[in-house]
Amino acid sequence: MKKIRIFESPQALPKDRVNLLTMSNIYGLVFIGWKGGLKIISSQYISMADKNEGSINTIIDDAPLMSVFMKLPVHHIALSCDDLTLSVAMSSEEYGLVIAFFDIRTFLNKEKQQKRPFVYYKSETKCTVLDLKWNPAVSSILALCQSDGSLTILEVTDVIKQHACLPPTAAITSLCWSPKGKQLAAGRQNGTVVQYSP
Repeated sequence: MKKIRIFESPQALPKDRVNLLTMSNIYGLVFIGWKGGLKIISSQYISMADKNEGSINTIIDDAPLMSVFMKLPVHHIALSCDDLTLSVAMSSEEYGLVIAFFDIRTFLNKEKQQKRPFVYYKSETKCTVLDLKWNPAVSSILALCQSDGSLTILEVTDVIKQHACLPPTAAITSLCWSPKGKQLAAGRQNGTVVQYSP
């Protein structure tokens, strides 16, 4: 197994909860989040690099990466259940939480140089994402848990609709959908788990 250098090692690692790696099995793309945006590499390239002869300590520095630069530091990325929508959560002191939504197919279109989100979600609070889970059955629905303890259920299409929300007093820290996406289990700061049917 060889190593592939995506970017130089950062001076400091994030101290907050992050999720900076996701993969589309359907489209064969691996997405890596970092403070400057996204790096994208083909899973096929990773497999081929692993099969080539050489030492396991070999580091590949010239991998064919696609870069998408974002204005805010990325701290959470996730894919919808149909592998068509990539959510990229970013935040800063000035802007608060912003989530960009990309159509995965734009990353495959070599003619289109600009890879832009098709819609954005801007939180009313200045928080970060603690947990974000796409519904496993309905590809346009996601649940979002923010660092202030609030919970929001969003529908992502050409526009974003908020279906439900719980205030920060709910003290939600983690989320998990049932396999059919009909219930949502939410872990709370006091160690209890609450089940919702959105």
